[in-house]
Amino acid sequence: ASESESSESSELSSSSSSSSESSEQELRVLNTHFDHSSSEARTQSAKLVRERCEALKIQVVTGDFNAEKDDPWFAEITRGGLLVDAWSAADERSCGSCSESTYHAWKGGGESKNTDVSGTKHVDAIFVREDFNVGKTRVITDDRRKRVYGGPFASDHYPIVSELRYPVNDPPQTAQGDHPSHGFCPYLGKRF
Repeated sequence: ASESESSESSELSSSSSSSSESSEQELRVLNTHFDHSSSEARTQSAKLVRERCEALKIQVVTGDFNAEKDDPWFAEITRGGLLVDAWSAADERSCGSCSESTYHAWKGGGESKNTDVSGTKHVDAIFVREDFNVGKTRVITDDRRKRVYGGPFASDHYPIVSELRYPVNDPPQTAQGDHPSHGFCPYLGKRF
């Protein structure tokens, strides 16, 4: 690959991997940010992400995909069923005041009661391998910086949080009785 091709592909995504000695499982996560102006670029990026997930055994993909889920990128990233949209797979969904989109242009949004429709309009998403169990998934619209200090929103997009459970039969328990795949969300200030 040429230097410019290498540079472009490294800008497409970043990934990390984490493992826990108590559960002896590894979690591979890829985060990405797709092009905002070209549907073709987003579709090709989705193909590359899907192929990398298969080759590198990446289990979770997060990102700003810069288009709603009726854009061709969504069909491409979910092609073959390896990755599923956590919003669609969730046991429970909550959109708060996201006004049906995760993008709010620094203005916030109105109350959205139609969570099925709001999921199709999200430009930010979480994808997981098909064998993951997805619990509660929500769009976080309570921005402490805005609410408490009156300052600008932390981002022009609302974050999405999903409770993900490893696909295991009998997971070991920790000393506190917590499932080892549960985590702590510093944004919410609580365990899940």
